Amino acid sequence: MSIRGVQREDAGRIRRIMKVAFEDEYRRMGLKQTRLPTMTDQLLGFYLDRTPECSFVAEKKGGPIGFCLACRWGTTAWLGPIAVLPPAQGTGIGRAMVETSITALKDAGVTTLGLETMPRSYRNLQFYSQLGMRFEQMTLDMSHFYKNGLSDEGAPESGPGLELESVAGTAGAERESALQSITAISGEVSEGLDYRSDVELAERHRLGETVLAFLDGRPVGFAIIHTEPYAKEETHGTARVNTLLLVPPSGSEGHLDQLLESMIIGIERRFITDGYDAMIFRVPVRYHSARDILLRRNFMINHSDVRMSCRDLPESDNRGVIHLSKWE
Repeated sequence: MSIRGVQREDAGRIRRIMKVAFEDEYRRMGLKQTRLPTMTDQLLGFYLDRTPECSFVAEKKGGPIGFCLACRWGTTAWLGPIAVLPPAQGTGIGRAMVETSITALKDAGVTTLGLETMPRSYRNLQFYSQLGMRFEQMTLDMSHFYKNGLSDEGAPESGPGLELESVAGTAGAERESALQSITAISGEVSEGLDYRSDVELAERHRLGETVLAFLDGRPVGFAIIHTEPYAKEETHGTARVNTLLLVPPSGSEGHLDQLLESMIIGIERRFITDGYDAMIFRVPVRYHSARDILLRRNFMINHSDVRMSCRDLPESDNRGVIHLSKWE
């Protein structure tokens, strides 16, 4: 067995390994639905292009038998998806791949490193715990299906409102200014964090778009929203808000919840009126206000993951900000 860097030519094999390994784990967990939908070429290409220098496959003579992909947003990084074919599990292959990826990411200078996994998979929890990962928090997928369009399009009753503008379609100095705003807002949430690469990759792979939020003409937040199906069996119509950052300017800190609600409503209005009939927000549970706002707006919790981080590289977001994110 050898470990090497991931290549685009590995895409087909990675898709197959993931399907076999995940379906096997679903059966072990006793789930009724054990079939893993087939990941689209768009999404798989997006994963492979994120941080290939820190992503690896394990292979034998017959080809790859496992993989560990990684993503880096400046000095924040996470691992996943990770999978090993069932006959090769328990042989140390998974550990070797993950440790190789962790070393590469640390060498790249990351200061936050973790992953998300299924809370019901005790084997995964054991495996990552033995690798030095510690439990951080739960993260929730909160979904809403709009059978009759938006039932409430109103802005918050008190506090300032936000204006949203799409980064897609901008060019030249305007685009560079927007991308610099992404970097600046990211850094205000956590030193060294930078989502610029994910914004550019989502556009390059035509997965979705990014919207900037402005307060009195100043950029104070953004959201990266995937609008294309993730699985070949999935129909078009779901907008996934995988990342949402909001940093209130000086003097408006007391209005953070109202600003967040204004941003959520603006995103809803923008995409539902454009013809999407479902939305998903990823919400780390420490952001109680985000969860409560979405619950009031009839969102349902339909999935959860456990977020884990390396004991020496935990999350360290600044206080008084909103950072909704997806580490998978």
